[in-house]
Amino acid sequence: MAHIVRRIQIGCTPRAAWDLLIDLDRLPDCATPFVKAHGATHRPLRIGETIRQTIRVVGRDVEVDWRVVDVKPLLEMVYQATCVTGSRLYMKQRVISTGNDCQLEVELDYQPPKQLIGKALSQTYVERRIERETACSLHNLRDLLEGDTHFVDPAGAELTQTARDTQRVSGAVHSGDAGELGDDLP
Repeated sequence: MAHIVRRIQIGCTPRAAWDLLIDLDRLPDCATPFVKAHGATHRPLRIGETIRQTIRVVGRDVEVDWRVVDVKPLLEMVYQATCVTGSRLYMKQRVISTGNDCQLEVELDYQPPKQLIGKALSQTYVERRIERETACSLHNLRDLLEGDTHFVDPAGAELTQTARDTQRVSGAVHSGDAGELGDDLP
């Protein structure tokens, strides 16, 4: 199982960061693999609530069922996800106050589907891909919160809002390598 922790400093209040983290309608604006969500009946999300998300993985849309495991308002949201491919993910999103600003931290434990490992993808490739997507998503979230209109896609390219919207429609923003976010990665 892969274990990933990423943290980023953000020039906004913890409240603003929290509000964006839990806003499912805004997820496509920052989470690079995210396409859409449906099924959430409560706003804000509650423990035990399930959400079905469509995410793009290696150019294909995949349905993932997420369950809210724990909520500590303004501090932490914990999800558990399963996918029809057999993969599992446990994710904690934390907002850490640093005075007037905050840090966002994402902690992931991820088990890719065993049938893919060794056949089409290596374990290392999958882990590095998830690291890139996590880093890009955090950078995009920071840019949204700080009012920047340039975003980073997983290929490491900086995009204006117009270019990002165009790529999102075509699906291109969901594929590629991380450039500066993963220069040490193949």
